[in-house]
Amino acid sequence: MRIRKLEKKDAPEVQKLIMKGFMKFVAPTLKKGGVEEFSKYNNLEKLYERLEDPERILYIAEEKYKIIGYIEARNFHMSLFFVDEKWMKKGIGKQLYKKVETIIKQKGYKYIKVNSALSAIPVYTKFGFKKITGIQEKNGVVYQPMRKYLT
Repeated sequence: MRIRKLEKKDAPEVQKLIMKGFMKFVAPTLKKGGVEEFSKYNNLEKLYERLEDPERILYIAEEKYKIIGYIEARNFHMSLFFVDEKWMKKGIGKQLYKKVETIIKQKGYKYIKVNSALSAIPVYTKFGFKKITGIQEKNGVVYQPMRKYLT
């Protein structure tokens, strides 16, 4: 398994990974309109746009040329983090997260923030994140704001 930067050619496979994970683990926790709201920001066209943003941190995990994980951040805010269900609990997510944390530290930020899907709260808690408010909802998207201070 290797971790590397996302390339344009990877985008269609990454988009499928994101939507597969989203529909299985996140969509059931959303309110009416949440899936549509998420889909406005997370489609192939928007992923191509994010690839052009120099502030974006976009990494994939791959095994034998198959993309099995993806993580995205901008400045100090993580926004997308998915691992193929077949590869969960094998340290893939931890390696992706550590890569992004290292980059964010190198940029001089003191903390990382994430609006966690309710299903992902245990993962972020394991990585050292703490809840900073109660559960929030915007346009049907339900999330838990969390933060981790970097040392």
